[in-house]
Amino acid sequence: MVWVKAMHIVAILIWSAALIYLPMIMATHSVKLSEPEYLRVHAMSRTIFVVLASPAAIIAILSGTALVALRDVTEPWFAVKLAIVALMSVVHARCGIILAKQTHEAERANAGIRVMRILTPLALIPCVLWLVLAKPRIDYIDAALTPPSPLPVLQTPAFPLASPPPTPGASPAPTAEYPRGIWSTQGRKVA
Repeated sequence: MVWVKAMHIVAILIWSAALIYLPMIMATHSVKLSEPEYLRVHAMSRTIFVVLASPAAIIAILSGTALVALRDVTEPWFAVKLAIVALMSVVHARCGIILAKQTHEAERANAGIRVMRILTPLALIPCVLWLVLAKPRIDYIDAALTPPSPLPVLQTPAFPLASPPPTPGASPAPTAEYPRGIWSTQGRKVA
């Protein structure tokens, strides 16, 4: 289990670094670059995506899945962590789509979108790190995941019975009006 955890940590470090660096390097793609400079920057960003980021993402997700099976983690913070990792995967996929569509003459995103592409992984990665290290207690998720408690049982009946209820299959108690053995449980005379 130690090797799986070490592999997971190394893969997360490489994937996180690539998710931070890729939007930064893609923001430098500009029409002002000469063709050789653009080809160098584009080749470098594709190499980082294909050779480093994608294998690291696959190893991080597979080793994380193995750790879940080995450690049997079922805490609510872990569900939040998985949601944030899913967002990191979306950022990763979006970087791949941008790289696939990007050419030297292609229209570039405005400065605000480029800044958001850079800030998104910078916000997600510390959230995952905090969730893993702090393992916070998330009460509202705990409340949503716990089954509802059964209805309370009344200690005293609301309407007290004059006599105890008959048990199923038992004949009624003998009284002066109906001696045992003469009447059936349905009220018909047997003998």
